[in-house]
Amino acid sequence: PQQALRRSGAQVGDYIYVTGNLGDGAAALAYIQGQLSLSDEAGQYLVERFYAPEPQINAGLALAGLASSAIDISDGLLADLTHILNASATGASINLESLPISPLWRDALPAVQAQHFALNGGDDYQLCFTLNPSHTGQLQRLLKGASWQAHLIGTITQEPGITALLAGVPVPITLGGYEHFH
Repeated sequence: PQQALRRSGAQVGDYIYVTGNLGDGAAALAYIQGQLSLSDEAGQYLVERFYAPEPQINAGLALAGLASSAIDISDGLLADLTHILNASATGASINLESLPISPLWRDALPAVQAQHFALNGGDDYQLCFTLNPSHTGQLQRLLKGASWQAHLIGTITQEPGITALLAGVPVPITLGGYEHFH
């Protein structure tokens, strides 16, 4: 019980990671509904991700006792990261260029649309977790030979809410995506 992964526990200065590609679920749905034209390879990848996703159980087990907080990304990164922030009474700064998005479909869309899928798309079956920077070496050792990945996407902040950075400049976002996207 002392090592259970919880939403609470994120501390100011912790790094924010995700375990794999974001937006695959939303891109797959758009592809299946005929709203996204892709190569056969990209289409097959998305259909497999949609109908046979891989929950990150190995990552969750490995992160027990190491991650300061964690959550499954089921409702989209922004929504689920917000659950961590609310439970931990913190905020976050995320770097949009660091979001792991599959190049198989990313380049078929305008960058803002691909980032929208990554920020708000659900059903990605990835984990979002926070880690004290002093544990980075331990995380790197865990990743050697592991079946999962960890992508650094941001930092826990004192200021409530989520600040998105694009080329180091704050970009206004809402839970539904960019304000100018609607």
